[in-house]
Amino acid sequence: MGTNIILKNCDFSGSNLGFEAPVSAGLLYFNFFGKDAATTKRNLAGGLESTIVGSPSYTQTGTVFSSMAGANNHAVTGYKQAKEMTFLFAAKLAEETQGFMAGTYRAPRQGDESVSGGGFYIGFTNEVASGGKMNPVFSLTRYNGTPGAAYTPNRGFLTEGLPVNAFRAYAAKLSDAAKKITFTDLTTGNTKEVSWAGVMDLNTANIAIGSSTTQDLRGAPEMGCAGFYDRVLSDDEIAKMYASIKAYFARLGIAV
Repeated sequence: MGTNIILKNCDFSGSNLGFEAPVSAGLLYFNFFGKDAATTKRNLAGGLESTIVGSPSYTQTGTVFSSMAGANNHAVTGYKQAKEMTFLFAAKLAEETQGFMAGTYRAPRQGDESVSGGGFYIGFTNEVASGGKMNPVFSLTRYNGTPGAAYTPNRGFLTEGLPVNAFRAYAAKLSDAAKKITFTDLTTGNTKEVSWAGVMDLNTANIAIGSSTTQDLRGAPEMGCAGFYDRVLSDDEIAKMYASIKAYFARLGIAV
C-alpha cells in the first residue's frame, strides 16, 4: 500500500500516483523531484513519464541536472511546446554558472526541419548579473514565417540578483494569442512582461527539464519541482499552485 500525503491546498491522495493538483485543467506534467530516478521520471499529473538522460544526482529536496564537465544530464518529458502554456518551477543554483530549468532551444523547426528552431528556454544567466550573482531569464523565439528564416529571441530578465543555494519558485506564461511572455519570481513577486510580434518558432524537441535539450550552456540547477499546462493560467490559479508548492517544501524545512 502506498503512502498518501495531504498538504494544505494540495491533496496527494486522489489518484493512483498520490497527487491531485489544486488546478488541474490543462495540466500536462507535474513532478516533485529528488530521491532517485524513479521519482524523477514520474509524472504526477497522470500523463506521460519523462526519460532520464545521463546520470543526474539526487537529494532529498530535488534532482541536480548537472551539465558540468561536458555531461548532459536532464529529463525529457513526453510533451512538445504549445502556443499557449504556463510553467511552474521551484529550483536553486548550487554555484555561479548558467543553467536551464526547462527548454527546447535549437532543435529542428516544426514543418521546416532543415533549419534550427529557437523554441524556448527558462533558466539562469549572468548576461545582466550584478554583484557576481545570476539572474533568471525566460526566452521565447519568433521568426517572420518565411521558410528558412532565422529566429529572433524575446527575453525577459528578472534582474534581481539570484542567491546561490536558495530555492525560489517561478511562473512563466507564453501566449501566441496575446503575443507576450510573462516571467515571475513567485518568491519575491518580481515580474517581467515582454511583447513580441511575428510567428512563434516552435521546434520538434520535447520539453526538457534541467536542460534546453540541445544548447551547450553548462550549469547545475537543482530542480525541486516542475510542471506545465497547455493554457495560460490566471494569476489566481498560479497563486493556488504556488501555495501548494510552498506547503510541500515547508514540510522539508525549505522556504520558497
